[in-house]
Amino acid sequence: ASDNGARFFGMENLGVLAVGQKATFLVARGTVQQLPRKLAYLESVYVDGT
Repeated sequence: ASDNGARFFGMENLGVLAVGQKATFLVARGTVQQLPRKLAYLESVYVDGT
C-alpha cells in the first residue's frame, strides 16, 4: 500500500522494503489499535537503514 502512495506523489524510492533499498521505519510493540498510544514508547527508529 505505501508503494502505491509513494508512486502517486512521484517518490519512486519510497514505500518498499526490499534488498538494496534504504529503509526508514519505526518499531513499536502492540496491535494496530494500540499504535497511536504506543508511538510514545518506540522500540527502535531506523533512518536510511541505520
